[in-house]
Amino acid sequence: MKIVIGTDLSENSLDAARQGFAMAERMHREDDPAEVYVAYVEGQGTWYPQVGTTTILDDPDNRRRMEAQVHEFLEEHLGEELEGKLDYELILEEGRASKKLPEIVDRLAADWLVVGQSGQGALARLVAGSTVEKLSHRPPCNLAIAHSNGVDWASRPTILVGIDFSEASEKALNLAIDLAEQASARLHILHVVYPPGPIALPDGLVGYAGGEYQEVSAVRERARGEMEVLVDKRQTRLDDIDWTSEVVTGYPTREIVGYAEDNDIDAIVVGTVGRSAMDDFLLGSVASGVVKHMPCTVLLTPPAH
Repeated sequence: MKIVIGTDLSENSLDAARQGFAMAERMHREDDPAEVYVAYVEGQGTWYPQVGTTTILDDPDNRRRMEAQVHEFLEEHLGEELEGKLDYELILEEGRASKKLPEIVDRLAADWLVVGQSGQGALARLVAGSTVEKLSHRPPCNLAIAHSNGVDWASRPTILVGIDFSEASEKALNLAIDLAEQASARLHILHVVYPPGPIALPDGLVGYAGGEYQEVSAVRERARGEMEVLVDKRQTRLDDIDWTSEVVTGYPTREIVGYAEDNDIDAIVVGTVGRSAMDDFLLGSVASGVVKHMPCTVLLTPPAH
């Protein structure tokens, strides 16, 4: 297993380093050892003109200084926490992090990319977008966006996976089960019936607007049936996991975030469909919404191919 931890020497990237190393330590196996890479992307080359074709990192002295800076940053802030943890390999790149990190992941054939929450304000994200938001639209591999609350992977964390019975959400469920097995975690499986707005029907019935008008209770019952089918296919693996499932009605992002807050969830797993940022802006995206309002660490699966 290969885990890439992205750092920009910010406080948020310390959360990514803590959780990335903790995840690697928990998932390390003799037959599948965890390899950790810390990636620092120098962005100056993106914004400032270079003399000739030489870039900042082409200068060996610059490269050595940057390597020392990253090592010292991790040692200063996480020295005791990283003591006894797995060793890491440092990777330096130059350019835009949102472009370079996926290239690093692809080159290493990495299983996980771990980054910290965006520290930009809403206006900055609206104008330019953050690295995290760009990565979350189309993750290059499993993407962990570390929350400051952290995930204690060594102490039976609680994982929530949101499903909508799509191929993307089945990938998310499979990942959640993998993590629950590896970390002895408690697993919550949640489906949200949407939209929640009641529609008055003849004879005093309340309808659900989802194509043909149907009674909400009928839609929820059908969702429970689909949930049973989904679970039955994975029953052998779930037998060894402490898990529960629930069907609720509401707006998916709001219900997932609210459920996580109400049930002390440590990590939310959501599938992505690979839409562009403009698509998400126009149509809305559950994954993007959860990332924007994340109450805990969020784990995203890459788009299904």
